[in-house]
Amino acid sequence: MILGDLRLLGGVAAALVCAAPAVALGELSFREGPRPPEASHLFYEFTGFTHVDGAFPLSVVFVGDPVEELESGEVAEAIEAASRAWSDVPCSSAALRFDGFRETMEEVAVEEVPVRFSTTDLDGSIALTVYGSGGDPRNGMQVILNSVNYGWSMEAAPFQGPETGEPVVDLVAVLAHELGHVLGLAHTREHNAATMAAAYLRDGSQRVLSADDKLGICERYPSPAGERECDGDGDCPEGPCVVDAGLCDIYLADIGEYCGYEVQHCPGFCRIIEAEIGVGYCSERCADDEGCPEHHRCQDQEGVAVCAFSPEAEEEPAGGCAMAGGGGAPLGAAAVLFVLVSAIRRR
Repeated sequence: MILGDLRLLGGVAAALVCAAPAVALGELSFREGPRPPEASHLFYEFTGFTHVDGAFPLSVVFVGDPVEELESGEVAEAIEAASRAWSDVPCSSAALRFDGFRETMEEVAVEEVPVRFSTTDLDGSIALTVYGSGGDPRNGMQVILNSVNYGWSMEAAPFQGPETGEPVVDLVAVLAHELGHVLGLAHTREHNAATMAAAYLRDGSQRVLSADDKLGICERYPSPAGERECDGDGDCPEGPCVVDAGLCDIYLADIGEYCGYEVQHCPGFCRIIEAEIGVGYCSERCADDEGCPEHHRCQDQEGVAVCAFSPEAEEEPAGGCAMAGGGGAPLGAAAVLFVLVSAIRRR
């Protein structure tokens, strides 16, 4: 049974059925993930199974040879880093550890989760997480990485995407996403900056769990101690503290803020306006203009209504009289973006 891969953005949760045929639940790719115009609930979702008590720490092993561009030590480092991302969440009892290398799949014990590179095309997917039938969800579980269609690196390569003909992906970020599937999390379909977002984020930011990822794993495997990660923003290196939950979040940009292939911090999506150099601004789907912030309008873009920057968008001052344009603020986002685009083109 396929839990998730990095291409198809359905992210459907499904229960584990014994002796069931393989079922694709979701994939990770370079495509943009969906986001409804309104979301007033937590976004994490589950695949339908839970590891039994006493299963932790899950043992993760690497099988076979790494790809040419990576050393064995780098693969071990990547698995350890991705495992720590989930193991270090204070309100969860879930834990993973790297337990070394195996030459063949026959050497993998039933309690071990193998990670391996595939020498066949995974239908274009960057990676797959698969588990087999039986009473123990670990029976046949494995993470498969696509070495045919993608290059692999120990760091993000945001400008090496499909449009360049040589897409390169961050091994740590992809493994963090896939190990979330191993732990029973499905794709987060309404939060496109999370580790469990259905689409691969080029800037490598999926290495770092969002508060939503952490809340999901803590609900699935709560820690008896219930420790807090933060009590204020000063305790968090990447973003704000979700004080009620005591968890550090990642920085999430507002609609209109700059984004690009190298800065993927939009909870909705990054609307690329200069594909050649990969720059744009954060946007979201919308139903009407009221769903968009000042200086943006809800416009149809290839059949989808999104918040688009509109210099001529009217604003309503306190007196109630509408005026077009005006002041420096309305053009702030466009001016900054123009400067960035111009600067990149001059390089």
